Amino acid sequence: MNTTDCTPQIIDLSFLASKQGKSKVDSLADLREEMLCNSKLRDKAGIENLVFGNGNPNADVFFVYEAPSVEEERSRLAMSGQTGDFFFSLLEKIGISRTDVYVAPIMKYRVKSDFIPRPPTIDEMAECLPILKRQIEIVKPKLVIALGTTAFGGLMGENSTPTIKDLRGKIFKFCDRDLMITYHASFLTHYANATHHQQFLSDITNAINYINLTPLQKIFLKLKQKLLG
Repeated sequence: MNTTDCTPQIIDLSFLASKQGKSKVDSLADLREEMLCNSKLRDKAGIENLVFGNGNPNADVFFVYEAPSVEEERSRLAMSGQTGDFFFSLLEKIGISRTDVYVAPIMKYRVKSDFIPRPPTIDEMAECLPILKRQIEIVKPKLVIALGTTAFGGLMGENSTPTIKDLRGKIFKFCDRDLMITYHASFLTHYANATHHQQFLSDITNAINYINLTPLQKIFLKLKQKLLG
């Protein structure tokens, strides 16, 4: 039986930022309760199918993807199941574990048409984007990494984005945080070859190296990228 108390419903999530002295863990827990009590999300997905996000609340890296899988809906844990296991098995090759990062979907439930799952649209992702933004504001990562072009388009509010080949290695801005993009975890698990896996690990290694640059070095790198187009 669900014991979540959803009355009164509070739609404005910004009030969390005003609570002084609250830990990141408590702030994320409060935000998750707000999500579970959101009547629009509950009506569309059902409370048992909502996936918030999980990981290290003090993470330097925050991974974002477009929507949860069926396995994630069942466990209610982001990046769980076969895809999540393979994704983190790749990261472990360069010394990164689940406990080092935070991961969350933009959409907090799977989108379906005639009961068939499909990628979410920009407008659909925009509905859940305020929750994701608050998660990022609470965690305060040094870098956000979008997994795949659908998630990148959802963050940037763009229906049409360049190919991932044209986006990898570049630095963007989202929610006052630096943003990079790499391959989707599902692609890496089910369709990618060894070359793609190595490119993914190279992307993450470069991302970690970028985090450790000085502010001045980051400025020069962004200027260089801008000049090179």
